[in-house]
Amino acid sequence: MYPTVHPDRRIPPAVPTLDEGQVDIWRIPLDTPATAHADAHQALAVILAAYLGLPPGHLTIARPPGGKPVLEGVDPAIDFNLSHTRGIALLALTGSGQVGVDVEAQRRLDNPLRLARRVLSGDELSVLEGLHGAQRLARFLDLWTRMEARQKALGRGIFADPVDPGSLTCLGLTMDPGLFASVALSPPRGDLHLRYFDYRHP
Repeated sequence: MYPTVHPDRRIPPAVPTLDEGQVDIWRIPLDTPATAHADAHQALAVILAAYLGLPPGHLTIARPPGGKPVLEGVDPAIDFNLSHTRGIALLALTGSGQVGVDVEAQRRLDNPLRLARRVLSGDELSVLEGLHGAQRLARFLDLWTRMEARQKALGRGIFADPVDPGSLTCLGLTMDPGLFASVALSPPRGDLHLRYFDYRHP
């Protein structure tokens, strides 16, 4: 019901491209909490520019109200989404639809069921109600990232109308211990191909 894949990270190509049915996921280290947001967005600009063959300063990223960021003035075939949490950001890019990504660090939540009742499906709630303690928290964070990735793929907020899980492909990503991540692609594809790269700050 909820497939998970294990990232096999590669050395990034000098000139990255996107083939049909492909999603590239970049793991961006964020070593300084005070500059994490700025560092993640600087990496976003550098990576997007590499795919487009443009200097990073020549890109304009628009942020429509209520929608996810988009490129302006260049080939709109590339769709992208960025998420960051403590110590890491993930950037997903594709030329084959709309993509969303979410990453969350494990943290204490006193009552994950209370939040789950606002955003998760009945089937997902049933799974959580059958678990307790650390198992419930870990499963909640896993399901949360899947929900966020789905919502972000279509540019919806987490409390907006929920995206039908059957309307896209959603995969959990096995990350470092204490991290939970998911990626979603719309429309769904049976031939989805994922590549994983480690970003190194210039």
